[in-house]
Amino acid sequence: MPDIPKLYGAAAEFFVSEAKEVLLDSGARCGKSHAAMMKARIVAEMHPGSRQLFTRATRKSMTTTILPDFEQFVLGSNHPSIGRGRPK
Repeated sequence: MPDIPKLYGAAAEFFVSEAKEVLLDSGARCGKSHAAMMKARIVAEMHPGSRQLFTRATRKSMTTTILPDFEQFVLGSNHPSIGRGRPK
Protein backbone atom coordinates (compact mmCIF):
# COMPACT_ATOMS: atom_id res chain seq x y z
CA MET A 1 0.00 0.00 0.00
CA PRO A 2 1.38 3.46 -0.80
CA ASP A 3 2.38 5.93 1.90
CA ILE A 4 -0.72 7.64 3.22
CA PRO A 5 -0.69 10.75 5.39
CA LYS A 6 -1.48 10.15 9.05
CA LEU A 7 -4.99 11.02 10.14
CA TYR A 8 -5.67 13.48 12.93
CA GLY A 9 -8.66 14.85 14.82
CA ALA A 10 -12.12 14.24 13.42
CA ALA A 11 -10.77 12.34 10.39
CA ALA A 12 -9.00 9.86 12.69
CA GLU A 13 -12.12 9.52 14.85
CA PHE A 14 -14.22 8.86 11.73
CA PHE A 15 -11.77 6.22 10.51
CA VAL A 16 -12.21 4.10 13.64
CA SER A 17 -15.91 4.85 14.12
CA GLU A 18 -18.43 2.05 13.75
CA ALA A 19 -21.39 4.44 13.56
CA LYS A 20 -23.81 4.03 10.66
CA GLU A 21 -23.66 7.75 9.87
CA VAL A 22 -20.89 10.27 10.43
CA LEU A 23 -20.75 13.93 9.46
CA LEU A 24 -17.38 15.64 9.04
CA ASP A 25 -17.02 19.35 8.47
CA SER A 26 -13.72 21.19 8.09
CA GLY A 27 -11.63 23.05 5.57
CA ALA A 28 -10.10 21.75 2.37
CA ARG A 29 -7.22 19.25 2.55
CA CYS A 30 -7.85 18.40 6.23
CA GLY A 31 -8.04 14.63 5.72
CA LYS A 32 -11.77 13.99 5.46
CA SER A 33 -11.63 12.40 2.02
CA HIS A 34 -8.45 10.47 2.79
CA ALA A 35 -10.06 8.95 5.88
CA ALA A 36 -13.16 7.97 3.87
CA MET A 37 -11.09 6.51 1.02
CA MET A 38 -8.84 4.54 3.37
CA LYS A 39 -11.84 3.18 5.24
CA ALA A 40 -13.58 2.24 1.99
CA ARG A 41 -10.52 0.31 0.83
CA ILE A 42 -10.30 -1.62 4.09
CA VAL A 43 -14.02 -2.43 4.02
CA ALA A 44 -13.69 -3.60 0.40
CA GLU A 45 -10.78 -5.87 1.32
CA MET A 46 -12.68 -7.26 4.31
CA HIS A 47 -15.80 -7.90 2.21
CA PRO A 48 -14.81 -9.09 -1.29
CA GLY A 49 -17.47 -8.31 -3.87
CA SER A 50 -18.85 -5.39 -1.88
CA ARG A 51 -19.21 -1.95 -3.41
CA GLN A 52 -18.31 1.45 -2.03
CA LEU A 53 -19.86 4.69 -3.22
CA PHE A 54 -18.29 8.14 -3.34
CA THR A 55 -20.50 11.03 -4.38
CA ARG A 56 -19.84 14.63 -5.33
CA ALA A 57 -22.06 17.35 -6.78
CA THR A 58 -20.85 16.68 -10.34
CA ARG A 59 -18.94 13.99 -12.26
CA LYS A 60 -16.32 16.58 -13.20
CA SER A 61 -15.75 17.22 -9.50
CA MET A 62 -15.10 13.48 -8.96
CA THR A 63 -12.61 13.37 -11.84
CA THR A 64 -10.62 16.34 -10.58
CA THR A 65 -10.69 15.65 -6.84
CA ILE A 66 -11.37 12.34 -5.17
CA LEU A 67 -10.55 9.89 -7.98
CA PRO A 68 -6.95 11.01 -8.55
CA ASP A 69 -6.35 11.06 -4.78
CA PHE A 70 -7.89 7.59 -4.38
CA GLU A 71 -5.73 6.15 -7.14
CA GLN A 72 -2.52 7.89 -6.04
CA PHE A 73 -2.68 7.86 -2.25
CA VAL A 74 -4.90 4.90 -1.38
CA LEU A 75 -4.58 2.31 -4.15
CA GLY A 76 -1.18 3.13 -5.60
CA SER A 77 -0.24 3.20 -9.28
CA ASN A 78 0.35 -0.57 -9.50
CA HIS A 79 -3.05 -1.59 -8.17
CA PRO A 80 -4.85 -3.96 -10.61
CA SER A 81 -8.01 -1.83 -10.75
CA ILE A 82 -6.20 1.28 -12.01
CA GLY A 83 -7.10 1.92 -15.63
CA ARG A 84 -10.10 -0.40 -15.74
CA GLY A 85 -13.43 0.96 -16.87
CA ARG A 86 -12.15 4.23 -18.27
CA PRO A 87 -13.27 5.46 -21.65
CA LYS A 88 -10.69 5.16 -24.42
